[in-house]
Amino acid sequence: CGGRFDKRDLVRVVRTPQGDVQLDLTGKMAGRGAYVCHDPACLQKARKKRAFERALEVTISDAVYDRMEAELNNAKWLSMLGLARRAGKLAMGHDLALQSVRDGKAQLVLTARNASPRLVREFETAGQKRAKAPRMRALPCTIDEIHFALGYRAGVLTVEDAGFAARIEELLQQEEKEWS
Repeated sequence: CGGRFDKRDLVRVVRTPQGDVQLDLTGKMAGRGAYVCHDPACLQKARKKRAFERALEVTISDAVYDRMEAELNNAKWLSMLGLARRAGKLAMGHDLALQSVRDGKAQLVLTARNASPRLVREFETAGQKRAKAPRMRALPCTIDEIHFALGYRAGVLTVEDAGFAARIEELLQQEEKEWS
């Protein structure tokens, strides 16, 4: 799109020292990088113009572009989680998330795809003890993917702001519709 954005509001595409090309949602991976906004149309435009191939000095296959487009769609809700974290409205990890539920602050409980059934039951039970139970949702990513995106290894997160919670759920629903 050619717009001007703060670096934190862009997604980095990186050519790793091994020569692989991928999205760098943390912005910290080693390698040569180029940036794109969160709009999938901008990634498609860059693909058509071969902008990343010129910037990263590498040939990029269609399969890599397809994977990056899928990840960029994921990046929307992950990006919203990152914003919630920076705003102090995200409790990450078992103890902080459970306290958030018990204190009635949690609007949304998110569990990693590979979280244990015991953990999920524990949070469901804790939520049911509240007058207004927080919504529960399984994320389409693993604990390691959460760690990669947010810089904190957690199998459970709680969103403590109603606006962030609603937007994250909306983005997750959009993703489910696109994949089904």
